[in-house]
Amino acid sequence: MIIFLVLLFGFSNPIDSFLSKGENTDVEMVSFLEAYETDKNDLIRFHNLVLSDFYLERFAEFQERWQSQMDLIDFDSLEKSEKIDFILLKNYITHELEGINFKKEENRKIKENFPFVKEILFLEEERRALRQVDPKKAAEILMNVEESIHAKKEELVNSKEKLDPVFANNSSKKLNQLKASLSNWFNYYHGFEPEFDWWVEEQYKKTNQALTDFSSYLKREIAKQRGGDDDPIIGTPIGRDKLLSELSYEMIAYSPEEILEIANNEFRWCEEEMEKAAHDLGFENRHDALEYVKNRYVEPGGQDDLAADQMRESLKFLKDRDLVTIPKLAEEFWRFEMINANSQKYFPFAYYSGQSMGVAFSTSEMDHNTKLQSMRGNNMHFSRNVTPHELIPGHHLQSFIAARENTHRRMFYTPFYVEGWALYWEFRYFDLGWAKTPEDKMGMLFWRMHRAARIIVTIKYHLEQMNPEEMIDFLVDQVGHEKNNATSEVRRYIDGSYGPLYQCGYMLGGIQIRGLHKSLVTEGGMSERDFHDQVLSVNSIPIEMVRASLSEVDLDRSYEPRWRFYD
Repeated sequence: MIIFLVLLFGFSNPIDSFLSKGENTDVEMVSFLEAYETDKNDLIRFHNLVLSDFYLERFAEFQERWQSQMDLIDFDSLEKSEKIDFILLKNYITHELEGINFKKEENRKIKENFPFVKEILFLEEERRALRQVDPKKAAEILMNVEESIHAKKEELVNSKEKLDPVFANNSSKKLNQLKASLSNWFNYYHGFEPEFDWWVEEQYKKTNQALTDFSSYLKREIAKQRGGDDDPIIGTPIGRDKLLSELSYEMIAYSPEEILEIANNEFRWCEEEMEKAAHDLGFENRHDALEYVKNRYVEPGGQDDLAADQMRESLKFLKDRDLVTIPKLAEEFWRFEMINANSQKYFPFAYYSGQSMGVAFSTSEMDHNTKLQSMRGNNMHFSRNVTPHELIPGHHLQSFIAARENTHRRMFYTPFYVEGWALYWEFRYFDLGWAKTPEDKMGMLFWRMHRAARIIVTIKYHLEQMNPEEMIDFLVDQVGHEKNNATSEVRRYIDGSYGPLYQCGYMLGGIQIRGLHKSLVTEGGMSERDFHDQVLSVNSIPIEMVRASLSEVDLDRSYEPRWRFYD
């Protein structure tokens, strides 16, 4: 009955509760953003059919509808925080629309290479439209799909022109998702619709198996992704134009080439400082000193105790200097989980998830060389920098506050704020003397150099100036990583798990917050605690908007990034 009423009358658009067409009225921006996010999440949950252009068009229509409603808002009547929310949403919707165009092109290429995709989509789109299934016709479509899959595989096997491994790997992932949609389609009618199983069941099994085998063929035989340590590292360079678009979305008023220049400057600074620390240790160069530091690791089973001691020391360090407010629950709710050997292929150092810091160290199932590389890469002096980064004052404290302050901004998540905050504290701790010894200083400088290197290798990769092997070599030869750890890092940078600018967000975001600190605390007289508390409270938004929140910045509805933060 409910379905019938919805189909007959429809529901009113939630936007209309905020604005009526043609009116130029006031609006409460927090509620506006919350309504947008709720509608968007419902739309994503319902319209989730992979490779469907129909659903992408529905997303575009949705974004344009909200965009047009924003045009009716009287921007000048908004409070400062609401103006920031307006600019954030406007920027977000523009980026979403650009992403839809990118996905449409991706869909076009996959359908062009694998025509059977359209027939599978037809079956599921018909079901979702609540149209009556024709079992005989469905069986014929499935038979055509199976034959098309076999023909395409034979063509690829015999062709002299091989499919691009990156495209093959991405297509394999999409086809696996499509296979899940086909399974949903079958299970909807299976055992329920009269005659369906008689016509469809056996053919479905054959088609489903053909799709499974073909997806595996693309991944294992063309992309060579077989789950081994020696699998080639593959990704998709996005090019300069897409980099510019992503930088604009992150509100970074620099070109890719200027970003590279910043990273190179920071890298050179680290080299000079590491040479000084090396001489303090009695070594002629930083490479020899780094080898010495990497061999100062705890015995097996002691890494969690080391991290716990470092966290307790970090808490005292913060409290003694009155640097930031630490809520009692945030101080209580932190813990560790050990990263297993397989996960260390992607996370060779540490991560933060929920209330936990993932701790990387050697495990019993690793071979001897891998054990040593894990221990050397997570030595005492490297870990001293990592623990505060992941817990307090880093991601744990940040996550705790984000769940309680300005939560309507959670959809604007950006690594430039999230990773930038943790990296900023690496800067701050270094300046305040967290490094007790030259060994500690080497450890902190290693990570700082690593952050600059992340920018260099990822920007050059996306500009097609560096391939994965060259990225690994740079991290090993120039930074000093263990080979396994460098390989894990590069695999994670480019396999699609993170956005193209994610690795840049660490150091660039840290530099931005450091610039704000200089302006507001060093030169402006704000206290350390007030500054850090206010940066935390704005939630995860581009640092340029953090600056707008904490400083006097002229805001207009057409605001574009303009802050030149690097001195």
